[in-house]
Amino acid sequence: MKHIRTISFLLMVFILMVLISGCWNYREIDKFTIVTGTAIDKDEETGKFMITVEVLEIQPGAQDVKTTTRILTSEAETIFYAIRDLAKQTSERLYWSHAKTVIINRSLADEGILPIIDFLARDQETRFSMFLYISDKKTAKEIFQGKDVPSENVSYFLAELKSIKNTIPEYPTATIKSFIVDIYEEGMEPLIPVVSTIEINGESIPDIKGSIVLKEDKALGYLNEDDTRTALLIKDEINGGVFVHTIQEEEETKKMTLEIFKNNTRVIPQYVDGEVMMEIKIDTKLAIGEMMGKIEVTTEKEHLALKDSIEKQIERQCEAMIKKVQKEYGSDIFGFGRAIKAKMPEVWREIGPEWDDRFRDLKVSVESTVQIRNTSLMREPIEDVKR
Repeated sequence: MKHIRTISFLLMVFILMVLISGCWNYREIDKFTIVTGTAIDKDEETGKFMITVEVLEIQPGAQDVKTTTRILTSEAETIFYAIRDLAKQTSERLYWSHAKTVIINRSLADEGILPIIDFLARDQETRFSMFLYISDKKTAKEIFQGKDVPSENVSYFLAELKSIKNTIPEYPTATIKSFIVDIYEEGMEPLIPVVSTIEINGESIPDIKGSIVLKEDKALGYLNEDDTRTALLIKDEINGGVFVHTIQEEEETKKMTLEIFKNNTRVIPQYVDGEVMMEIKIDTKLAIGEMMGKIEVTTEKEHLALKDSIEKQIERQCEAMIKKVQKEYGSDIFGFGRAIKAKMPEVWREIGPEWDDRFRDLKVSVESTVQIRNTSLMREPIEDVKR
């Protein structure tokens, strides 16, 4: 009898679970105003925040669903108030769970972007995976005016560009989550990509190139595409793309383009006689993709000479990049301090409080090792191959 009561009770619970379960906050899809991205500016005269959102409006049809993109702008004393004020333009509350992009005005980034990140992190609907960008235009809003994009939605277009980062590593990836980790983790500073626009056939198209160096949450300066690529190599954030090798001869300059198949960068801190030093080992697998000019790589001796020349160029570029960041910005975007803290915690407890000063004078050595693949398939330029 006891078993029968138990079974009856469990059966009743199961039936109730099936009958009363459902989505407690269910809403019809055509009642949404879906935000895909936001641009944040500040009026220098009034001090008010100008919030621009790109929204996706869904229009259900008889056979399919149509979507259109709109740009909405509001201005207020605070970011939260401006966003809520946008509802007046839609008669609906904005839905942020599908937002992909946050674009911040450069002047705001100079002041500090932590208040912006704080708001986005507190909101229940925004996701920590939203991509962060800093605009180099007069206003961040201008980026959304670039409409000649395949998806007709700039925010989604910028998110899709991330998929080709390994092919063209000219910018870092930054999200709300990664930014928060970088500013709160000792011995690490953020690096955020720059978004701009380019004109093609009279049309304005969004473009991501280069990066902004930050110290805590404030922007310090710009790194162009080449410097950013080198910084990413040091940070071990490159596993693709191309490398242009320059060969300077007496009468001409020759260039060779190599494709990066794989890269592994190791940052090894050393502590000798009370002094911290950093040793960087870079192992890269490459393949020759293009030769501009007559470059001899037919013999083993020539092959080894090319390998040595490429390694020395990588070492020079990395050392120059590190010195530039040390002297001009003093911001540890490479995470050298983090490596010391992880591998030598006792040393970090001693030097951590004065890391900003120590980073500027940190001695760094770079050792590059490259492996050139597939050179035996065609070692000579086609023009030199006897027909």
